[in-house]
Amino acid sequence: MDSDKTSFTGLPPTVIEYIDAVIKKMRYRKKIRADVRTELTAHFEDALRDCDSDDEKAKLTADMIAKFGEPKLLAKLIRRSKKRCRPLWQKTLIRCGQFVMILLLLIGLRVAHLGLGRPTISVDYVQWLNELVSQERDEELNAAIYWKQALEILLESDTSSIADFYDVMLRKHDQLSEEEQVIAKQLLAEHAETLNLLRKGAEKPYYWFEYKREVVPDLKTGILIRRMDAELLAHLLPELGVYKKAMRLLMLSSYCKISEGNIAGGISDLMVTWRMGESLTGRGLIIEQLVGISLEAIAYSGFKYVLKRYEVPAQLLGQIQERIEDGVNYEKPPFGFEAEKAFWYEMVQYGFTDDENGNGRVLKNGLPLVISTWQRSLADFVLLDFPDRKEVTAEIDRYYNTVKVLTEKTPRQLRNEGWDDNKWQQISGDMWFLNTLEGAYQKVSELGWRSRTEQRATVTIMAILRFKKVTGGYPESLADLVAGGFLKQLPMDPFSDGPLIYRIMDDGFMLYSAGLNMIDDGGEYGTTSKGKKKQWGENGDRIFWPVERSGD
Repeated sequence: MDSDKTSFTGLPPTVIEYIDAVIKKMRYRKKIRADVRTELTAHFEDALRDCDSDDEKAKLTADMIAKFGEPKLLAKLIRRSKKRCRPLWQKTLIRCGQFVMILLLLIGLRVAHLGLGRPTISVDYVQWLNELVSQERDEELNAAIYWKQALEILLESDTSSIADFYDVMLRKHDQLSEEEQVIAKQLLAEHAETLNLLRKGAEKPYYWFEYKREVVPDLKTGILIRRMDAELLAHLLPELGVYKKAMRLLMLSSYCKISEGNIAGGISDLMVTWRMGESLTGRGLIIEQLVGISLEAIAYSGFKYVLKRYEVPAQLLGQIQERIEDGVNYEKPPFGFEAEKAFWYEMVQYGFTDDENGNGRVLKNGLPLVISTWQRSLADFVLLDFPDRKEVTAEIDRYYNTVKVLTEKTPRQLRNEGWDDNKWQQISGDMWFLNTLEGAYQKVSELGWRSRTEQRATVTIMAILRFKKVTGGYPESLADLVAGGFLKQLPMDPFSDGPLIYRIMDDGFMLYSAGLNMIDDGGEYGTTSKGKKKQWGENGDRIFWPVERSGD
């Protein structure tokens, strides 16, 4: 029998129809409907039990139905009453279930919204990078014409013997045996073509790397098999790694020439190493610039090694000094970050729709670009109020413009203006993806200024030695070098408020920087936790001269 139909109880048909109508309109659980049916049936039975005639029953039934009201209204009142009478645990469980269902529905709608729509791929940022670094220069002026050939040869060659011999050279300096000298010459002869290409490239005024994709995107359909960052690194890292092999080959050649008395030839190969490093700094991607700084550091160390152990003619010193001074643009910061924006621009392009007016809403691929604090991100998700394409792009531009301004200032200038680690972290605002860059860019900037300091010190050492060769004595101050035309300008120390610190000593001179702690410690080395001397330590000066070891 239908559970919503009243079984025969001797009640008038009107009552049965009324109860059935109420139960049907309750739209409630089966057990509750059955209980209400029993209660209503019992109520009518009790009221009609004492009636003596059908007319009396009919009149009383009509009065009771009129008092109860319309079945729909009575059903609604009963349903509300039953809900109010639920136990607290049941109410809590129901509310939690309702909340979860609403939340799941909301998440589903938000996820669906983020998945709807497609990005419009209108810019090839690999090509954008190539145009940025080449600046429309004539390809004939590009050192990469020769360096690329040299690096390809090295990539395909077994250079383990060069690496092993380079380590021997660092340990022994002037004490190679005749047999080892023969081996060195054989190695150089085997790589004569590579050395020639490296030297030819150093004669070119510019250098830029051609960035490539394995799969070029179709700008109409937006099809891209690999993301830009993975593709670039796949091409870039092997080529950057081989620079180390080229450096070892050049340093080995330089050492052999100098040990045979060919000072000019040895220094020339050092200049090729320096030129390769200098070409990579200040432009392109950060990883390229870090390789460039490493090459420059090796070259500066090599210059000081030669100056300490050999008599270098004043004229040759002047030529090398002039080339280094002319090769560095002091108006540019030691590091450039412009190319790094290409990666973020590409993420924006793939993570947002395009309304053809430079704006658009975020898609699921762009979520990493709009995440900030968890409170704001949750609110943005619920309200679908994430930052739009213009806002994210503006944040990227603002951040990198700020980084540019900061990195143009020396570490000492930043210290004077109160820029500490905490203040650096504030420039990214609430955007999570920018927060991940803070420590790296701050450290990279410091490395750049350290390299710039090494360059100034190396040039200054050359100028001091030239001054002595010409005048017979050391200058009283660095200002005398400028006044005498031995230096173009005072070598300012990025880690202090003045020039590099110069002192005449009984057996020569001392030249040093205030170092990372930005305090003049009187020409004392910093030390490691084990008490060993450390260049660029946190607790001492950076000593450039006198040279105590080949790594200085």
